[in-house]
Amino acid sequence: MKTDVMREVARRIEKIKTDRVHGASQLSRQALEVLKLVIKKGSGSKNNFLERLKNVGARLIKARPSMAPIANITARLIYEVFQVSKGKELDFLRDFACSKTEELKRSSKLCLEKAATRGAEIIEDSDRIMTCSYSSTIKEVFRIAHRGEKKVRVWVLESKYKNRSYGKIMAEKLCRQKIFARIVPDVAIKDCISEVRKVLVGADSVLRDGGLVNGMPTYELALSAKGKLPFYVVCETLKFNPRVSSKQVKLEEGFDLTPPELITGIITEVGTFKPENVTLQMRGLDSRFGVFRTLVKAKHY
Repeated sequence: MKTDVMREVARRIEKIKTDRVHGASQLSRQALEVLKLVIKKGSGSKNNFLERLKNVGARLIKARPSMAPIANITARLIYEVFQVSKGKELDFLRDFACSKTEELKRSSKLCLEKAATRGAEIIEDSDRIMTCSYSSTIKEVFRIAHRGEKKVRVWVLESKYKNRSYGKIMAEKLCRQKIFARIVPDVAIKDCISEVRKVLVGADSVLRDGGLVNGMPTYELALSAKGKLPFYVVCETLKFNPRVSSKQVKLEEGFDLTPPELITGIITEVGTFKPENVTLQMRGLDSRFGVFRTLVKAKHY
């Protein structure tokens, strides 16, 4: 494969790896764009094309292990390309793969919209809700509720990590949509939790036992809400991770783990589930990762 193409691939993967602004859903679509670059610009034989696709896919998955959508959408694309590859010419595979990337991007956006619509349904007029970190899905929940003429007031935890406040980013985006948003210092969670009626948060991954990986301080917020307020997660099923449980997960810096017993429900595009029931929804998802088991680790393109 051309050196300049792989340099660009490496640059984009590094950008995804170090991105601390965009959410998991958006980064998963950026991962598709990286794969699309390999699909369109790669040279060589059909077998080389397939191996490169696997290699780059494996690198994308490794780049952000806490974000299930990147792994799921990458694995699905590569799995489907391999499924149709037998007896097909390289040009056919390129066209199929390019078409599939666009289909997966559209599906990702549609599922986010559906999950957010379901999330907005549990919001009542004049509701007071607390959230934390930055989530494009939760932002969309509030936008849909506001569009439906529900007056909602949002308490956003500062969600400070190193020199960045993710809560401030969230609050600013909500205010631009004319939605009331108040920033709450992370140390004041327990003092302010009594001022709201429910908690809504996004997700980077929902683990196979119903545990939640999300930006800090999601766990502290869930702990403060325990026994007092409903604590809901809103996300697409693309964020389900059937390969890892709470005991196995390795967290990236800036993320924490919320155990399933602190979660009231997980709202998705296909319905709302109790944490203990998500395992049934994950059946078959991990089969797509089998394509990586034959990865040729010694090759670098």
